Amino acid sequence: MKIKRFCCLLLIAITILAYAQDVKMPILEISLAPDTRFYRDMPYTNGTMKLTDTEGKVVEMPAKFKTRGATAQDYLMKPSLNMKLRTADYTEEADSALLGMRSCSSWILDAMAIDRICMRNRVAFDIWNEFYRLPYETNFDGRNGTEGRFIEVYINDEYYGIYCLSDRINRKLLDLKKVKELDDGTMQVRGVLYKSGTQSILD
Repeated sequence: MKIKRFCCLLLIAITILAYAQDVKMPILEISLAPDTRFYRDMPYTNGTMKLTDTEGKVVEMPAKFKTRGATAQDYLMKPSLNMKLRTADYTEEADSALLGMRSCSSWILDAMAIDRICMRNRVAFDIWNEFYRLPYETNFDGRNGTEGRFIEVYINDEYYGIYCLSDRINRKLLDLKKVKELDDGTMQVRGVLYKSGTQSILD
């Protein structure tokens, strides 16, 4: 309990110090149809994203957005979102290396609505990534936890606060191959990724 309290106080102190030094955050501007309303299990909705980093570099792309999470969907005044980058006609995926992270098309916008200091999930993954690697080689140094950056989010010009933009734990990160059908009709399983609490297999 004492260690937990110490860690919380330390994170709060770091946050206060950062703001005291006027540290800037990247800004993500999301544009959706004016009548868009967020609700539980909202399907993907077409929009655009404009991400400006602290040096003024801008990435602007078409994207699809939907609400995400289980408990997070009870706090839609600050919605957590899945963001999928798309080509101009929205028919195909479009990869981009946002804020120095790995290039991919699917991203998480974690609202951290119930986390008062907006650090709990990010710090846990960062600690995990520091000491654990997969037992086989991958293109990402064996990393198997998310990587993320803190940003400020505007949706249709309305300020929604601090979010964490992170990549996803998927086949590309873990270097898992999809099921392959052999010439004799049998299926060769070369890696399966499951998510607890769902019957579907992640792509």
